[in-house]
Amino acid sequence: MVVMALMPFLLISSNANNVNNVFTSVLFWSYVVLCIGLIAFGYVNYRLAGKMEIMDGDLKSKLNQQIHVLETRLQWKMTGLRVALVFFALLFEVVPYFQQYRMLDKWHALPVAARYATYAGLLVLQYFLSRQVNARKYGTHLMYLKKLANEIQ
Repeated sequence: MVVMALMPFLLISSNANNVNNVFTSVLFWSYVVLCIGLIAFGYVNYRLAGKMEIMDGDLKSKLNQQIHVLETRLQWKMTGLRVALVFFALLFEVVPYFQQYRMLDKWHALPVAARYATYAGLLVLQYFLSRQVNARKYGTHLMYLKKLANEIQ
């Protein structure tokens, strides 16, 4: 969360010789909004983790409820990543019509089919890699919690 909070300042400092262009850049402000969204999502998740530490009531029902919350948050994370990728792909296609970027001019010099195929490839790659990474990082723990919940009488 700290790195995401510092990223806009790092972008501004790297373009210190032309700060006015940074503040009028659609890509910069989109990235700032993305960083703020990620910080908010992380903050909400930390607060949720703090609430999950409180175990009052029936253990089995509370554990099942927390497993459901964890699965829902994981789904939100995966959906958010896909939405961000699609948003930035759309932004890369639209921005050159009203702002000038050398990098995007080179990107738009490619055929439209190649650009769209690249976006689709990134989306497919992100879909499968995020599923695999999340299964490795969180799936085994969630399966273990489900097993524990089923064993509780």
